Amino acid sequence: MPLPLETESYEVTALYHPHSRRGFILGSISHDVWKTGIRIKGEQAEKLDELELYGGATGVMTRDSQPHGYVLGTRIESPLVFAGFYEDYREGLETYGWANTRIAASLKWDGGVPFGWNSWSAAMSELSYELYTSTSDFLKEETQSLGFQNEDTLYINFDAFWDNLTSEEMKDALNSVRQNGHKPGTYWTPFAFWGSPAHCAPVPEPICA
Repeated sequence: MPLPLETESYEVTALYHPHSRRGFILGSISHDVWKTGIRIKGEQAEKLDELELYGGATGVMTRDSQPHGYVLGTRIESPLVFAGFYEDYREGLETYGWANTRIAASLKWDGGVPFGWNSWSAAMSELSYELYTSTSDFLKEETQSLGFQNEDTLYINFDAFWDNLTSEEMKDALNSVRQNGHKPGTYWTPFAFWGSPAHCAPVPEPICA
C-alpha cells in the first residue's frame, strides 16, 4: 500500500521503499497475551509522518469486539517487540523470523520447503482453466528440473474465483495437474476478512462482506 495513507496493521509489518528495498520491520516476538498493533500515517508520497508500535490492539479489524478479561499479577509486561531498519527489508523479515525462534522454538519439520503457485497474485479475478493448467505445464517443463520443487512435486493452488471454471473444467484441470505429478489445492477461510472497516457491520457483530 503506497503512501499517502493512514492505516493499522497487526503483529508484523514491513515499511519499505519499493525500488531500493530499504525499510523498517516492526512487530511482536511474543504472542501469548497481547496482540500488537502498528499504526501508520503518511500525508505525502514516500513520507512517513506517524508510526506507532503498541501492545493490546483490539477492534473490528482484529475481530476483538467482545469485552476482554484482565491480566493480573505483581508484574504486568507488554509484548516483546522487534524494530529494525534494513538496507533490504527481506533481510529484516528473515531476522524477524529468527528472533521469534529465540522466544519460541520452531516446530520440528522434516518435509522440506513446500513450493508451488497460487493463482491470486498472477490472475486474481481473471483465473481460467487455461491459465491454471498451463502454469502446471510450464513449471513441470521449465523450472522443476532446476530444483523448484519439493519431494518431486509442486502445489498448484486455486485462490479466489476458482468458480470461474465449470464443473467439467475443474475436474479436467485437477486431473491434468495430477498427471504432471503436482498437487492441486485450495483453502477455506470461514473467518476471513475480505475488505476494509467500511465493509463491516457495527460492533458487536463484525460481519464483513
